[in-house]
Amino acid sequence: MDGVNGLVIRIEEGVKQLKADLRSSNQELKLKESEIIELKKNLAFREEQLDSLQKEHEALKVAVAMGTAEGSSTDAKKKINELVREIDKCMALLNA
Repeated sequence: MDGVNGLVIRIEEGVKQLKADLRSSNQELKLKESEIIELKKNLAFREEQLDSLQKEHEALKVAVAMGTAEGSSTDAKKKINELVREIDKCMALLNA
């Protein structure tokens, strides 16, 4: 009978260890999930910053093109036409 009791005790200890491991894994999972949420928020913020900086860069390029020598006026006109077309597309999307 000692063999059976010993086996039952080892099984119970194994189950207790598995439960403890499961709790630990669940806590680690929750921690990782919260880290993922924070990283996603950070990524979204950085993407917004990048978009803003790209728009600012485009505006600066237009400003530089407008303020340069006469030969560059065609570049400025092209850029203005590009911007007008982009605005038209946006307006068409809003009206759709």
